[in-house]
Amino acid sequence: MDDQFDANRRGWYRSYAVDVNPVTNKVYVANLNSANVTVIDGTNNSTQTVATGFLSPDAVAVNPVSNKIYVANGGAMNVTVIDGTNNSTQIVATGPGPYPRAVAVNPVTSKIYVVNYNYFTTTVITPAPTTAIPLNTAITPLAGNTTTTQTPTLL
Repeated sequence: MDDQFDANRRGWYRSYAVDVNPVTNKVYVANLNSANVTVIDGTNNSTQTVATGFLSPDAVAVNPVSNKIYVANGGAMNVTVIDGTNNSTQIVATGPGPYPRAVAVNPVTSKIYVVNYNYFTTTVITPAPTTAIPLNTAITPLAGNTTTTQTPTLL
């Protein structure tokens, strides 16, 4: 097995769930009893710990399109959203049922699905839409960079 991680050496305790962002090559591990999430950089196996907003993280799901990571916190009865660009966190309520136990993301619709264990319900979370910022561009030829042929020759 390649590059095994030792939970005792890394400070993880009872790793419970894992998901991967194939775009950023980051791996997210929910550590249930440590009340944190470990982020593994897939290029060099270095680790960072995200420790804000967790209580019994039971599940993790990655949206590779938005680079958001969703963590179901059974003990806190909520979902923590990690921004994959800087590992900042935000808490999101899950609705009527306590103990979110599983989480899944549809990267096409950006909807998050959370199973609430004790209430036998599923909560659907729709993130707020983002506003596109227009990008205005112009192409200006360089001075003296002209051709007299109709079809340029590539070398």
